[in-house]
Order: sequence, then C-alpha cells, then structure tokens
Amino acid sequence: MQQYPPVYGPPPRRDRTALIVGIAAGVFVVVVLIVVAVIIVISRSGPDEPNRLRSPLGIQPVTEVTPGACTDGSGVPDVDGTQCYRLAPGMTVTRLEKLEAALAKNGAGWQVLIELGPADSGAFGSLTRQVATEQPPRNQLALVVDGKVLSAPSVQEPITGGEIQITTGSSGTRQDAERLVSRLTHAD
Repeated sequence: MQQYPPVYGPPPRRDRTALIVGIAAGVFVVVVLIVVAVIIVISRSGPDEPNRLRSPLGIQPVTEVTPGACTDGSGVPDVDGTQCYRLAPGMTVTRLEKLEAALAKNGAGWQVLIELGPADSGAFGSLTRQVATEQPPRNQLALVVDGKVLSAPSVQEPITGGEIQITTGSSGTRQDAERLVSRLTHAD
C-alpha cells in the first residue's frame, strides 16, 4: 500500500477582523482615559480659578493704626502705603470655597463675599468672637497678602458660619469690591 501525504485544506486564513476589533477597542479605551483626565483637571482648576488665592491670606487682629508709611519696621503697611498697622497673631488661609464681588442685599453698595472651608471656619469664629467686643481699631481684622494689608474691616459680631461679608459701604463701588477680589486672586 502506498502512502500519500495527508491532505490538508487550504492554509488557515488569519482572522483579521479580531485584530482590527482589538486595536479599535484599545484606541477607544485610550481616548476615554484622556477625556476623563481632561475633565478632572478642568473641574479641579478651571481656567479662571475664582477661589484660588494668589498667596496665603493672613487674617490678623489689628492692635493699632497710624497714618503714613511704616517707618520703624514694626508694622504692616496697607497697599497704598498710607497707613501702618500693628497686628496680633491670627490665622492663615490658603484656599477659599467662594470669593466674589456682589451687590449688597439691601442695595447699599457693593460687598465682597468670602466663604471659608470647614477647616478654617472654626478658627475664624474664635477670632471674630475675640475682636467683636473690642473698641476701634481693635475690632478690626486685617486681610494681609504678601506683607500688605488689603483691607481691615471691623467685626460687628462673631462670624461662626465661615461666610464673610466685607461691605464697601454705601459709597463703595463695584470696582472697589472687584479690586479687593482681584488683589486676593491675582498678582499686582
């Protein structure tokens, strides 16, 4: 009996469909991961970053205010260099929940609305309890950025909810309120 080599059908065809589907699925997964990463970055730090402080914000009780520049080096000047503040130790804030200029609810001028995070709200409440009962200028809290007093509002009552309203008064303009917000969030 003669032996013949085994007969095999045509050579097996490689299934390119599975390869193409696999590559397409891989590309899809990569694109989805990139889109998710971009969304996370944008949500954490949007293009305007309205609540991001340009530098840490010092909030310190005022002990004395004198007119003119700080000549002896023992005080903190205001941004215009027209007043010198002597300050007691206070607290430092690095991030705000909210910061905006808004028209006062009673329609009397503009105000700056600041909302502190939960970690800072308690310390701020204690600080305002201390100064609210003092006589001027000891009833003021100085907002200090980069070694300059941006504002030193008086405290009328303890602020325990972490929501601060700095009024610019009946003659205060929108530009006054926006200038303070800008000084907190942008370099001069």
